[in-house]
Amino acid sequence: MTDQTALFQTIKNTVTTIDIELNKTNGKGIFFAPELYTAFCMGKDIYHNRFSIFGMLDVEWKREMNLGDGGPSDICFKAGDTYLVIELKLRDTIFAYQADIEKLKRLPATYEKFFCVLIDKIKGKNDGRLEHLKSDYKNEITHIEHHCFQTWNDWYSSEVCCHLNLYKVS
Repeated sequence: MTDQTALFQTIKNTVTTIDIELNKTNGKGIFFAPELYTAFCMGKDIYHNRFSIFGMLDVEWKREMNLGDGGPSDICFKAGDTYLVIELKLRDTIFAYQADIEKLKRLPATYEKFFCVLIDKIKGKNDGRLEHLKSDYKNEITHIEHHCFQTWNDWYSSEVCCHLNLYKVS
């Protein structure tokens, strides 16, 4: 069984590290990074922390593995007889989030399935994407944890925050 707290902490550390590096490099933040790069960095850090997350070192990292559920998965690990699969979305639409959750739902119930989303929210503005997910999938997703931080980008005229959320999908 996956330690969900250790998993979230690893993802959070990865995301904030990328955000800080990009800010120092070009004055931009996490939303400047391509989704595949972010997924790769998360996978690498999860693998490095595999003992605290999975409780074992004998873990296989299966990058972009096609599990027959609608295309390659963003992050996949095999620990013993169990697969852990994470779909990741950065600053996208509710429809893209729903597609990833539906993709995860098609996987066998024996898999540990997670949806990780980084939402770009303009400070002081209402954003209904998370509420929409909660209402549409109230019986199929469980919120693990949330982390919010200010980030930088020139796409926005106002301050923007990144809302990192991890959900377990049943």
